[in-house]
Amino acid sequence: MNENLPLPVALRFAAPILLVLVAVIQNVVAHTTTLTPWKGGGFGMFSTVDDPDARWVRCYVVTNGREVAVEAPPSVARDLGVISALPTHRRLETLAGDLSRYRWVNADFDRDPKGAPAACPPAGEPPVIRAWETGEREPKASEIAPVDAIRVELWRLRFDLPSRRVAAWRADAASSEIVR
Repeated sequence: MNENLPLPVALRFAAPILLVLVAVIQNVVAHTTTLTPWKGGGFGMFSTVDDPDARWVRCYVVTNGREVAVEAPPSVARDLGVISALPTHRRLETLAGDLSRYRWVNADFDRDPKGAPAACPPAGEPPVIRAWETGEREPKASEIAPVDAIRVELWRLRFDLPSRRVAAWRADAASSEIVR
C-alpha cells in the first residue's frame, strides 16, 4: 500500500467543512429559535445566564374568579423539561390543555394518617389546590375544587445590562378552559 497517494480534495476538506457547517447551524438555531445555548443552541453557553435552570413554568388555576398558584403534577415533569430547553407557545398551549383535563382537589382532600383534615388557609388567603393523580382515592364532590381555567407562564432570567442585574421576566403564557 502506497502511503504517499494524495487524498481526494473532498476527503481532505471534509472535516473542516463539517465543523463549519455545525457552527453555522448552531448559530442559526440559537438566533432564530428559543433553544437554550446550553442544549446545543449556540457557542455562547458559558457567556449567558440562559440555561434550562434559568427557565421555569408557573401554573395557575382560576377558581371563583381568582387565580391561585399551583404546582404542576409530577406526571408532566417531562413536558416541563422540554419547555425549559426549547420553549414554544404551542408547547405552553399543549401543557395548559393537558392540565385542564386534570381534576383539581382542595386542601380538604389531603388528610394526615389519623384522618384529620389539612389546615385551611387563613381568611383572605388563596385556597390550597393541587392536581388529583391517578392512583389516589376518588375525591368526594366536596373535595373537588371548582376550577374554571388553567394558565401557564414561562419565565426566564436575563441579564439587564443598564442595571447590571439578572432579572426574571415572563416570556410567554397560555391558558385553557377546563374540560368538563
